[in-house]
Amino acid sequence: MPRPDAVRALLTRLEVEIVERYDEPTYCAFKCRDPDGHRVEVYWEPPATAAS
Repeated sequence: MPRPDAVRALLTRLEVEIVERYDEPTYCAFKCRDPDGHRVEVYWEPPATAAS
């Protein structure tokens, strides 16, 4: 997702089983199960910075 708030907004709209949830400064994510029982992860991480 493009921003952490987009992850949070989607989480509030879904009606699925949430199996994990993270909301930290450098990682915002949740994992849920789709109707067939497969785990799906939705997340945001800040872009990687170039090494010097």
